[in-house]
Amino acid sequence: MSDFRFIVADTETTDATPSAGVCEVAYAEIDENFNIIREHTSLVDPEKPISASASGIHGIADEDVVDSPTLDEYMFVVHETPPFMGKVVFIAHNAQFDLRYLGKYIDEHAGTICTLRLARRFLPNAENHKLQSLMYELKLPRRESHRADSDVFTTIGLLKHISEVSGVSLRDMVAETEKFIKVETMPFGKHKGTPLVALTSSYRKWLLELDNLDPDLKQSLLLLK
Repeated sequence: MSDFRFIVADTETTDATPSAGVCEVAYAEIDENFNIIREHTSLVDPEKPISASASGIHGIADEDVVDSPTLDEYMFVVHETPPFMGKVVFIAHNAQFDLRYLGKYIDEHAGTICTLRLARRFLPNAENHKLQSLMYELKLPRRESHRADSDVFTTIGLLKHISEVSGVSLRDMVAETEKFIKVETMPFGKHKGTPLVALTSSYRKWLLELDNLDPDLKQSLLLLK
């Protein structure tokens, strides 16, 4: 993968709905030793209001983004060359969330590394697998939390830590990300924390009919049949 670009990215959004807009973006390109080659961050005009609950998390309000570029402008006007050109291995904590907004700008998507999935696999005894929690628990290098550039910085630190404890190189983390992770207990809802084997058959059936069910949870439920 020497000709591949490893790019760690993060977005902050207007709300938690599928139709949310991006109000901040950051990325850093790293080499296989986790050194930062280049990095950039920008506030973004999301072209829709930022919810109060979202502002309460990342601290970005409508007035902060008035003169900012839209996401398209950031990708194609602010940069002389679009930042995700070439064969890109996309890296993020909960990568599917950020790919929702940034995936269309990737020139050639060569693979995905999700530090959330890697943390669940290689750090099973962590208190939880939220990025900020892991930052404190593992004493990772830190900056201001819940901002795109700081989350990128922390994600790089987490990547390096996982590589050190697992012996898995950066290039091999793509394959590790894709591996099935067995879910033992319900991760959300009224039965959160309940062993999957203790769920009623009707509740399992309802879960399996959900369109956006986590693939690992779905496979774990199917294994119970």
